[in-house]
Amino acid sequence: MGMIELTVKLLMKQSKKAPFVNRHLVTIGRQGICFPTSDLVKWAQQSDFNLDDTQLIASFRENRFPTDEEFFRSLGFASVDSIDCSEYENASIICNLNSDIPEELYNRFDVVYDGGSTEHMFNVPKAFENYNKMLKVGGMVIHSLPSTGCLDHGFYMFSPTLFYDYYTQNQWDIVDFYMLNIPCNTFSNWNIYEYGEPGPMLEDVDFKERWTIFFIARKRAESAYGLNIEQHFFKKLWQNKQYETASIVSAPADTILPGLLRRAYSMLPEKFRIKVRNELFGNKLISALTKKPIPFRKVDLIH
Repeated sequence: MGMIELTVKLLMKQSKKAPFVNRHLVTIGRQGICFPTSDLVKWAQQSDFNLDDTQLIASFRENRFPTDEEFFRSLGFASVDSIDCSEYENASIICNLNSDIPEELYNRFDVVYDGGSTEHMFNVPKAFENYNKMLKVGGMVIHSLPSTGCLDHGFYMFSPTLFYDYYTQNQWDIVDFYMLNIPCNTFSNWNIYEYGEPGPMLEDVDFKERWTIFFIARKRAESAYGLNIEQHFFKKLWQNKQYETASIVSAPADTILPGLLRRAYSMLPEKFRIKVRNELFGNKLISALTKKPIPFRKVDLIH
């Protein structure tokens, strides 16, 4: 769980839209700060963001990295708590988010920051439920979590459709939704994409290296957590009554092709038969069911 330049700038971007000033924050686990205070000041200047410099005096004077509390307070937060199941990192609240949380934590915070923590929790639905309960109405949950390239880092890596489906179907407002492409050997030279409506499997996107999700949703009075969530792509398929397209795509090619072509197809090596199936049917499914095949739009964020 660590802050890097990219997540710092995204938080500054969000605070410029809806200031963190006088807000109460809880982080899921302690957040590691991987940069000197001088870098934080530089990134704030690049982002045209006004840091609360009074929170950083001690780290300047002692020539050290800021603590996570100093960092978040410099963004404007009035209070910073952290929650963990262990006392190992001196979290201010000791509580296991895989289970029910005590009522004194209900409606207590304006922002829940999940910076690389939920993937380590086995009971993800319960964790999401607890984030809802801890937030005040109008408060925001911020997820910064792995999507690919992090084998054995935690229990899970997440598809973006999980966040889109869970929060829209539970009546939250999506504030921002980004996919971040970060090289495995460095935290620089990253690319950032706005994420739109989920489609089918994104086979045309090159998911080499590390991809993470940066997602912000705002809690409404009617926001829920216990609904039976259905995947958006299949809900769209069912609602459009395109069962025939789906059954054709899922059917073996040799049951659909006419006689001579079927015989020729059956004589092909398996790797070529796979290519034929993908070309004939996979692309038809994508074009039939989605208005935009790739829900990614590259955006610029100052490096």
